[in-house]
Amino acid sequence: MKVVSRKDFLKFPDGTAFIKGRKWCFDGGLCFKVESLANDWRYQAIDMPDANDSGELFDLLDEMLMAGVSHPMEYDSTRDGCFNDDDLFLIYEADDLKRLHAMIGSALEVAS
Repeated sequence: MKVVSRKDFLKFPDGTAFIKGRKWCFDGGLCFKVESLANDWRYQAIDMPDANDSGELFDLLDEMLMAGVSHPMEYDSTRDGCFNDDDLFLIYEADDLKRLHAMIGSALEVAS
């Protein structure tokens, strides 16, 4: 893994796996850069169920907790739009992604 500034992150290609944060707190979920924009980007998060708005999201989360219902992961990309030059990015490199791939393979076996 490596840590980069927002300025440097903007130069990374689409498909980059990252966690956004600040010094030294990377509290966002794992995301994938989907589209580079002039001074921004779109990303795919993998930490929430798919919902059309926050009201529906909270309803889905309540349903998941209270009734044990499953809902698919969000699949739409989101624009960052924060423009905070102090943001830092924890970038997953090839070896990290290979290890994550193996962990997902194991989790898939358990989930099946």
